[in-house]
Amino acid sequence: MKSPTLRSRALLGAATISLSLGLILAVPDAASAATAQISTQVSAPSLVRTVVALPVLRRGSTGYYVTRVQIVLGVRVTGYYGPLTEAAVKRFQQCYRVTPADGVVRASTWLTLNRWYAAKAARLRAIANDATMTTLAKTSSAARLAVSLKVWQASPHGQMIATRESHGSCTSVSSGGAYRGKWQLSASLWKGYGGLVFAATADRATCAEQDLVAYRAWLRSWWWPWGG
Repeated sequence: MKSPTLRSRALLGAATISLSLGLILAVPDAASAATAQISTQVSAPSLVRTVVALPVLRRGSTGYYVTRVQIVLGVRVTGYYGPLTEAAVKRFQQCYRVTPADGVVRASTWLTLNRWYAAKAARLRAIANDATMTTLAKTSSAARLAVSLKVWQASPHGQMIATRESHGSCTSVSSGGAYRGKWQLSASLWKGYGGLVFAATADRATCAEQDLVAYRAWLRSWWWPWGG
């Protein structure tokens, strides 16, 4: 594989990083590709990687890569690296412990941005394919009945809710004791959907039993018991 030339390194002040194709650093046209020194290789079955000479971005920078950072971080897209973009980059660096957290996009920040965006894109794709999140599932109890317990348990949205509610712990109890188990079910929900057959409170039942009771609640009310 050819490495970026010394001239391109000097022009871009760049670091060479291995990144997945099609993410935030996709190059828009042939001119940009020439500037960025793109080359590819197959490093694993069906896995294509790209090596990109990435520019260091700081206040005053302009161009395509600035717009990519702005899009990913939710900053108004201007193509100019101003104080708002710098502040957003600093917040990102501090949140993900990228050093130095000085608002300058260097190799470490590029790599973390790419990993973060790839994970976010994967989550969005999973949710888009989530049978529990379709419009029909939201509005039709008949459509929800077509979703099996097994499919429901594999729901990315459901897993996100369980993580948010209890970090996935089936023995979790809220600080006041009103909400219990993996799904943080109240006593009324636990009783109303047949939980007392298994245990007096959700946190004393098995994880599978808690899933079944939560699934029954979902069949009746979609994800609304957990805020949607």
